[in-house]
Amino acid sequence: MLAIVALVVVAGVVAFFLLRSQGAGPEIDTATATKTTLGVNVTASGQVSQGLHADVYPPTQGTLSAVYVKDGQTVKAGQKIAQMDTGPLKIQVEQAKTGLAQANAQVDAANQQTPSGQDIAAAKAGVDAANAAYASAKTAYTNSVTTYNNAVKAYNNAVAAYETSPTPAAQAAVNQASTGKAQASTGKAQADAGVDQAYAGLKQAQAQLAKLQNTSTSASRSAAEAAATQARQALAVAQATLADATLKAPFDGVVIFNPVGAPSGGGSAPTASAGSAVSPASAPFTVVDLDVSVFTAQVDEADVSRVANGMAASVTLDAFPGKEFSSKVASIGKAAQATATGGTIFPVDLEMLDTGVQLLLGMKGDASIEVSAVSEAVVIPVEALFNESGKNFVYLVESSKLKKQEISVGATTETQVQVLKGVEPGDVVALSGPTQYTDGMTVRVKP
Repeated sequence: MLAIVALVVVAGVVAFFLLRSQGAGPEIDTATATKTTLGVNVTASGQVSQGLHADVYPPTQGTLSAVYVKDGQTVKAGQKIAQMDTGPLKIQVEQAKTGLAQANAQVDAANQQTPSGQDIAAAKAGVDAANAAYASAKTAYTNSVTTYNNAVKAYNNAVAAYETSPTPAAQAAVNQASTGKAQASTGKAQADAGVDQAYAGLKQAQAQLAKLQNTSTSASRSAAEAAATQARQALAVAQATLADATLKAPFDGVVIFNPVGAPSGGGSAPTASAGSAVSPASAPFTVVDLDVSVFTAQVDEADVSRVANGMAASVTLDAFPGKEFSSKVASIGKAAQATATGGTIFPVDLEMLDTGVQLLLGMKGDASIEVSAVSEAVVIPVEALFNESGKNFVYLVESSKLKKQEISVGATTETQVQVLKGVEPGDVVALSGPTQYTDGMTVRVKP
């Protein structure tokens, strides 16, 4: 018993001197204020997107007779992607040739002698008919403009409805409205061409009548020659359209197939294949150069005003953990986008050059953009900053006691705070934790 009592006494004495050497009070975490260059960054999540890309449009409305590549296939500049059905286009070329021959005939007629009264009467009737055709064409064009405006309004309403409630039905309505708008656009273009053709016919008829009446031989000849010039231009357009009916890759890259119609039965929208209807209103194919990619960061509207082109940045990708890619700001989107949670972001493109890895579209990650840098800044961790009644302060640790010190704060980041006044390099500050600090409290610093 005496031995046990002696051991307890010895242990108590040892504990007393140990606690006395370490000091009383709770054990806390601390940090030391340092002087460094503080980089102020804007961070945002995003994904790898298209850097260099080009949509491949058909030259006119029609159908595809063949598709030579597969979705995602690598192609070379000038390689054939698809072929349009050239039958209707060849007919248009022949019609344009016929129109040019007729216009040239009108030029020849303008140089002939004055005809009989019967010919003049027939020419007047031709002018009246041409006037009626021209008036009808203008009415058709006015109606096509109304149809197009209504289609645009329907498309905008469908898009607004989809943004409010992005359901499959709403998406189908958007696709259907988009098709309607494209068709209305084509109809308007055709009606406009009809007006030009009717006008050309009217001019030809008027030129013929003027020539027959012999009122002004030079004027009638000029009108006929102008009609012939327009006919030559129409032929050139038809021939160019026929030549462009073979869709080709504009540069080396990867072909991406785009939807060419509305989805059926709630499924995905169909992509281009032989027999697909296409129009200049939408591109059935896009060629992307994956060697020229960008990281599109979704920067919050509260931060985008601090971002400028050329700012240094770094990107980390989920696909390459532990690897950081140096970059810089290439462009800043001018239109805001809504997030799924109701926030507002702006797309900011960061260059992704010479990464040394194969980047794929859609790879997700995070970006950090350095919007400013403060040299010779005295910094402390954000966990050391306290605020009370609008005043910032820290707890300095001096001789195992806390000293409440008011400070002035400068630039801040997610992890560090610049101290303008109140803390010097080398000062030890307490970090926030479970303990409620008070001025003058005795503490023990964790080793």
